[in-house]
Amino acid sequence: MVRDLGVVAVLAGLMSGCASLSEAPPPTTPQVECERNNGAWRAVLNFCEHGR
Repeated sequence: MVRDLGVVAVLAGLMSGCASLSEAPPPTTPQVECERNNGAWRAVLNFCEHGR
């Protein structure tokens, strides 16, 4: 009986540890991607400007 509970507890722990891996990363906007890549976001034009 105690052994069965131990097996169930281990299996539940393993299954709950993998649950967080299935989440997708939060979506990003073009503005965030632009700023992350050191660009300047122009909101009026909806455009990312990269200086060289």
